[in-house]
Amino acid sequence: EGCQEYLRTQITVMLPLVLRAVGDNERTVKEAAMFCLGQMAEHLTPEISLYGEQILPAAMAALEAPDVEVQMITCYVIEQFCERLKSKQVAPYMVAFMTKLLTLLQHGRPTLQEKTLSAIAALAIAAEEGFEQFLPATTGLLLQLLEVQDEKYKRLRGGALDALGHISLAVGPDLFQPYLDLCMAACSHNL
Repeated sequence: EGCQEYLRTQITVMLPLVLRAVGDNERTVKEAAMFCLGQMAEHLTPEISLYGEQILPAAMAALEAPDVEVQMITCYVIEQFCERLKSKQVAPYMVAFMTKLLTLLQHGRPTLQEKTLSAIAALAIAAEEGFEQFLPATTGLLLQLLEVQDEKYKRLRGGALDALGHISLAVGPDLFQPYLDLCMAACSHNL
């Protein structure tokens, strides 16, 4: 932050160094590198969008890390980076990302699940109608999260509702219509 204009001119110098650090075996180095990628995605737009073919595979590899903190920061990177991409840019990575993200959504800690929801929402917005193939599985899991009654999961339910909203906007009313009644019933049930 604060020096974006200069850093925009240095992406080709910085990015290889950051990507190398993403592959480091040390968890804290990997974590810091992923956070750096997230900040680059947030503050160096639109220039950073040209490097999706390098950043997205690195994010996928980091998402596979066994460390929850690395996974959470990687979800932040996916959110920041993908919400600014076009469907053709994310299409080659959708199956791999969604397979892993849906697994994290089912088995992760609540804080990881919240970050996962944001990443899924960003991917949906980027993919637009290309998200259709993931609609049944994703909507089913989000509806399950909306049913959780424990107060300590209130933020998780809110994230699920937010993700559903993003998904409905991404795929459009015609594709989302079959899920609308279920979503509305789950939402009104939790008021």
